[in-house]
Amino acid sequence: MASYAQNAVSGKLKRLSTSIKKADQEAINKLLEDGEIPEHLAFIAQMSIPQLEAAMVGLIPIVKIDKGKYLIGTEVKAIQIKNDSLLARVGGGYVTLDEHIQKVARYECLRINQRMKKKNLDFKSAVNFYLDSHKVDPKVKASWLKSDNATVQAFDSTMKVFEKRQELQESKLKSSESLKKQAETTQKKLL
Repeated sequence: MASYAQNAVSGKLKRLSTSIKKADQEAINKLLEDGEIPEHLAFIAQMSIPQLEAAMVGLIPIVKIDKGKYLIGTEVKAIQIKNDSLLARVGGGYVTLDEHIQKVARYECLRINQRMKKKNLDFKSAVNFYLDSHKVDPKVKASWLKSDNATVQAFDSTMKVFEKRQELQESKLKSSESLKKQAETTQKKLL
């Protein structure tokens, strides 16, 4: 009898997975159809969450604000060269700049995106907010604001797809947890 309940739940989970994959693709297609993702960046819509997180490494803003000081995402870090390696000052020590960016990219991009949503800002204005908060020279800010807009579109598209995928993943988790509880209840009734 217990195997009957397990088989029933297994079948429901498979159907749920199929319907979630379909809903996921429909949600992403809607972003494309609504023009929220430019055509030339449509490939982003096909990326998985880990791929989107890897893309964030290339989207994190890095702005030289002074000699040896850079805004990396939302934080100012001291950067120096030692033994042919770029090192970022972190806490009481140093890590390679590459390691630091790999570690903080997702968090920093989410933080910038959160600021964009909270204050209804575009990408450049959100980064400008952090430049202002660190009292960066106006010439540095003006130079950064003149930079190309390709990163702006890529950042916006990546974050929209990332949020949609996370939202759908959370929905999938809630649905599967609900089914598991139903299965446990059914098993108890059958025993």
